[in-house]
Amino acid sequence: MLKRSHRKTKKGSKCAECRQRHIRCDLQRPACINCLRAERVCSFTSDSGPETANAAIGKDASLSSQSGLIRYPHGRAGSDCTLAKPLDGYGLGEDASLVNMCHLELFHYYISMPSPYIGGGDDVSETQRRLVVHTSLSTPYLMHETLAFAAKHRSITHRTDRSQFYSEQAKVLQTRALSLFNKSRLQPGQENCTAIFLFSGMLGVHILAETFTDSTPDSDFVASFVSYLKIHRSLRSLATGLWPMLMKTELAPVLLWASKSTAAHTHDINEHRLLAMLSEATDLSSDSVDACIEALKLLHWALQDDPEPRLKHGRCVQMAFVWPLSISPHFIDLLAARRPEALVIFAYYGQVLRMCQNIWAIGESGNTVINTIVQSLDEKWIGWLS
Repeated sequence: MLKRSHRKTKKGSKCAECRQRHIRCDLQRPACINCLRAERVCSFTSDSGPETANAAIGKDASLSSQSGLIRYPHGRAGSDCTLAKPLDGYGLGEDASLVNMCHLELFHYYISMPSPYIGGGDDVSETQRRLVVHTSLSTPYLMHETLAFAAKHRSITHRTDRSQFYSEQAKVLQTRALSLFNKSRLQPGQENCTAIFLFSGMLGVHILAETFTDSTPDSDFVASFVSYLKIHRSLRSLATGLWPMLMKTELAPVLLWASKSTAAHTHDINEHRLLAMLSEATDLSSDSVDACIEALKLLHWALQDDPEPRLKHGRCVQMAFVWPLSISPHFIDLLAARRPEALVIFAYYGQVLRMCQNIWAIGESGNTVINTIVQSLDEKWIGWLS
């Protein structure tokens, strides 16, 4: 009886887990189905890096901001995400095989996790949570980002031997959420504005947490933060365009709180020592100086002394999330160009973050910001940090 000769699989035709277990691998990236089902960390996730997300999101980089797109700068998510049309349901299509017990665990975790959102009080936070749970059941891209958000939260707040697994799951689920967001194209309207707003807000906090907690000594933190700023600005622009429609929904109380939080705080900084630094910058345009002053005003408001430490902490928590939304595109460009004046002001933002170490999405990032700036500046600029 003739026997079929054994054919070895080519290198790269299986992930490391499937090769070790001697089972067929479907080669799906960023993680194969076998690893997802077995709740294992797939080697494809670490091998693929940002390019995996690029492929999932799509390759059309020519889309303009005029068509309601979220633009992802090079090196983060890669290309543009179009607005997603809510799918009719999960059905029994290709997505059905990707649902596992881990996803049910994460959904339950999101429902029961304490204070998933920062600021706004319990009423605002619970309104958002309730709407996310209700809306995600009929909106796959929101459901996947909800699971990704929960996985990221758990990986940070529950430091166990499974933290890395949850961190990888967050990446896989976020990539899938962005892919679904990209596949179904629909102009925003009254029927989908709530889902789009919730998705953009959750994704913004998720990416902020990634930026703050995934940094390593070898990573370029300033570049990562600038990338986050550009993504978050796109997300905010998208959500702001939905404002009139959203005011007719249950999100109205959330929007009223957000509008108060992001309102410009006018404070007298005539005596602030950094004004002398800006006045000496003869090669800065007047627009650049104005952008720096506006960015500094917000940080000065948060860091000013207060007899009530609790109130100062509350201002810093608020500003940790409001400042990235409030600074001008001009200041972001100065930060991207590594202008010393912008880096010094960014170090003051690091001081705000140091006041918020107890917030899950922030952690020790304040020290990272300050240490990065100290290492980046010439000695003549260090004195402005004291």
